[in-house]
Amino acid sequence: MGSTVPSVPTTGAYGNQRRHVQLIFTIKPVSSLVMSPQLVADYIADKIEQSLPLQSVYQDIHQYFATYESNRSTPSSTTMGAGVRGAGGTMVPKILGYRLSCSGRLQKTKFSKPAEIAESLVFQEGVLPLNSINKNIQYGSTSATNAYGSCGIKV
Repeated sequence: MGSTVPSVPTTGAYGNQRRHVQLIFTIKPVSSLVMSPQLVADYIADKIEQSLPLQSVYQDIHQYFATYESNRSTPSSTTMGAGVRGAGGTMVPKILGYRLSCSGRLQKTKFSKPAEIAESLVFQEGVLPLNSINKNIQYGSTSATNAYGSCGIKV
């Protein structure tokens, strides 16, 4: 699903030469929100900027992960980190665990005010094999700005 942008005129090194550069970009669809940690981090940042409480955002993310795992077909031989073949014959990776970390002046619940000082909230589910080199660990981070300051988000 590639798209081509018409030629964009640019000036050369000496300013009098004009060259045309053709830009080609490809948009790859993602089957699920949880397949990319950067998408999860951007989702959390968007919800924090909408002033939603962090507890409900964590519950939404947990529901997305649970739905993803329940929709996966289970392999016949269980191995740690192994994937299974999906409907299209592509490999669907197994998610062993995840950690969501938000720091800053955060609103924890619906009726609470944000903390007077910045704090860090961590939500972890499953197993994170941080000492193992052969496991594929993905990472995403972003920041969000709300009425009380900026917040850092790591997935």
